[in-house]
Amino acid sequence: MTPPPRRCPAAGGRVPACPERPDCPAAPAATLPRDGAERTVMLALRFVAAAADTGDAACFDAAFDGAEAAFGARDGALVVARAAALVRALKRDGAAWQFLPPPCRFLSPGEARLLAALRLRLSGARGAGTAELSGARGAGTAELSGARGAGTAELSGATRAALADLAVPVRAAGLPLLPPAPRADARATV
Repeated sequence: MTPPPRRCPAAGGRVPACPERPDCPAAPAATLPRDGAERTVMLALRFVAAAADTGDAACFDAAFDGAEAAFGARDGALVVARAAALVRALKRDGAAWQFLPPPCRFLSPGEARLLAALRLRLSGARGAGTAELSGARGAGTAELSGARGAGTAELSGATRAALADLAVPVRAAGLPLLPPAPRADARATV
């Protein structure tokens, strides 16, 4: 008899870095989508980041399980591999990046910018994604920490390539995405 699969330690419920706890330093920027491609991609990124932080292979298993259930075996494996490439590129760039625990229903500011950048990549806009990571349109650098002047880092070629590569299996699977969030400076039209 084979032993039951281990669970990723980061998926064990609320942990200290979860905005659902009153003592959490993380400020939620948005809510994690309830379903669809964006939720699957963000959970894959969170599980891969947890695997990198804990060294526990069960976190990779959880990432593969979720991605393969949503995208199929071939594209699900690509999503996890490309999520790992993006997490590694962000860490290599020295970006002050915060991935919340997988069960958390909120998004950190960096996660929200990452999903916005992915939406732009999927829209096919030329050069899309890099400005969204900075939180400013037309910016040439990415402010990944969310604080002005702190943690700014120019996106490396590896980070830009990893973001573009992550969009490929998502686009191929054709899972629904949420519509882009309205710009804060956009005026309501009637």
